[in-house]
Amino acid sequence: MSVNCSMQAVVRDLRQLAAKYASNRKDGSKLQALCNAAKNCASLPHDELNRKIHLVAVPGHSVFVAKHEDKRALRNIFILLFRHKEPNGTLTKQEVVAAAAKHIKREITDREYHQVVTEICISTEDGHLLLKNGDEP
Repeated sequence: MSVNCSMQAVVRDLRQLAAKYASNRKDGSKLQALCNAAKNCASLPHDELNRKIHLVAVPGHSVFVAKHEDKRALRNIFILLFRHKEPNGTLTKQEVVAAAAKHIKREITDREYHQVVTEICISTEDGHLLLKNGDEP
């Protein structure tokens, strides 16, 4: 499943996951259980599925972004910043660095910055960061 995705994409990906597990005969009982779980989740009413998704993801600008268990993780700083922007709003590296200094009280490394950017952002031509929408398969 994509890191960032809409409800429609979540249901689509759950159905694809169920089909993948159903077609794999290597570890029968385990994969059958995963197939059934994916099918059951895809069939849930949207409000119930939405509640389940909120256990592991944060809504923002019509997509869900997988959250990190550590509330002070850099990924959660990005999510916080994007949630305070208008839809299709962009971030700059300077905004992220300043927010990290404020919330996690340390400088971030280029490696951890680029890891989060790769996972949840699209870099624009002018160097700004846009939240991925995740609807592309």
